[in-house]
Amino acid sequence: MSASLTPSIEESAAQPSSPRENAAQPPSPPLLLSVEEAAAQWRIGRSRMFTLIRRGDVLSVMVGGSRRVPYDSVKAYVSRLVSEQASDSGTGIPAA
Repeated sequence: MSASLTPSIEESAAQPSSPRENAAQPPSPPLLLSVEEAAAQWRIGRSRMFTLIRRGDVLSVMVGGSRRVPYDSVKAYVSRLVSEQASDSGTGIPAA
């Protein structure tokens, strides 16, 4: 009834063999972005982002005294814009 100190082949295959394998996975996006970071994602100015927040187009939350924009809200707004413009043009390609 002695337990083996060396891992079995199955256990070895399940574990990454080098730190490089862990590095291959892209980092997950942050849950919350500052208003400036969210604006930079879209290449718009801080003022325009605050306008979108004020109009309710983009969701934001307060964390202490700082306003933050959930990453999912950034993606959802872009998806909404694309689908609205695709249905308006009927081609699926936004008009220039």
